[in-house]
Amino acid sequence: MTSIRNYALGLGALALLFTACDPDDNSDDNGNPSGNTIEPDTLACSDISQATTLVNRGEGIDYLVPCFIEVHEQLTIEPGVTIAFEQDAGFEFNNYDTWKGSLTAVGTEVDSIRFTGALGMPGSWKGLLFDSDDLRNKMSYCVVEYAGGSSGDSYGIYTSDESRLALSHSLISRNNGVGMRASRASDLSGMANNTFRANGSFPVQFAANQIKYLSPSHTFQENGKAEIYVNSNSLYDRGYLEGQNPHTWHAHSIPYYVDETIFVGERTFGHFIIEAGAVLSFSEETSISVNENQAVLEINGSANAPVKLEGRNGSGSWNGVWVETNATQNRIEHTLITDAGQEKIGHWFSNGAALSLGRSTSTTQIELNDVTLANSAGCGIAESGTVTINSTNLQFQNIAGNNFCN
Repeated sequence: MTSIRNYALGLGALALLFTACDPDDNSDDNGNPSGNTIEPDTLACSDISQATTLVNRGEGIDYLVPCFIEVHEQLTIEPGVTIAFEQDAGFEFNNYDTWKGSLTAVGTEVDSIRFTGALGMPGSWKGLLFDSDDLRNKMSYCVVEYAGGSSGDSYGIYTSDESRLALSHSLISRNNGVGMRASRASDLSGMANNTFRANGSFPVQFAANQIKYLSPSHTFQENGKAEIYVNSNSLYDRGYLEGQNPHTWHAHSIPYYVDETIFVGERTFGHFIIEAGAVLSFSEETSISVNENQAVLEINGSANAPVKLEGRNGSGSWNGVWVETNATQNRIEHTLITDAGQEKIGHWFSNGAALSLGRSTSTTQIELNDVTLANSAGCGIAESGTVTINSTNLQFQNIAGNNFCN
């Protein structure tokens, strides 16, 4: 068991911690802790190399973490535990070679588990870094607050490489920088019902293939940047959506900021679904490319909740959508595609366009229902090869070039 020694927190820091807590904490009407306040125990500054359980010791801060600790065995945290981290402290969970590091922090609706900063302000500690694909990695009814460190790659939670984390019913709040980051090799199965509130930057930064874990059960409130940041940190700014299971992007109260080109079917089959009401805002020179391997694109807007794909800087501020597969499911409905046509996509088109279809040697089909192509710096639709368009109520508005280009 990890060794623990006593440590008395300063009264000023302790007061900050309790006055910053959320209303669901165990406190009286004035926000003061109820019952007898304990003195925190301090974890030793050494790797956790044997199975360790942190227990609820009473009211107040149960444990103080003074440094950045690597966890190489299972760490279990019981309901009601509060852990305060000093500057630049945090946990890193590793399970490679002989290490079996994991975190099981399962609170309850009444007794949540709190990871907080001893200074009681954003950037008070580094955060939780997962470099572990252990099946026991689970956080439920947790609060992660005031993390992110003082500079650099700041976050509250970061799932790196091929790590795994089931995060549910938790609050990620008041962290310096991004609330949560997820790399493209992460497994976030079981992620649901989380709130991302008042983080200094984006609530989340997810690789494109991790967006499928952001179901409508998640809530985004009062973050410094009110967008879901889609960026895989890949060398060439590419996000790949692959596999037999569809990648579905749901509508949220905030838009997606897509800061990379989304490739569907580039390397193997992929299926991309954008649901009604979603808004995707694209950075310059990006696009949605649905090519090869019979990849599928479905944009399922509705009359009451259309989908919007837009640039960030007006006409010609992103490249647009390219589809060149013959999949019968290819469909765009009740959608506005605007501000595209920055550059032509691929070598098969003479012009940029809001919607590019086909390739010189390919056969492409798509259904377009209640689609508006607007504010394109190039054409409305660029075609190459054999293209079949089945359309109803297809509209072109403020197109710099021709509506159709070959």
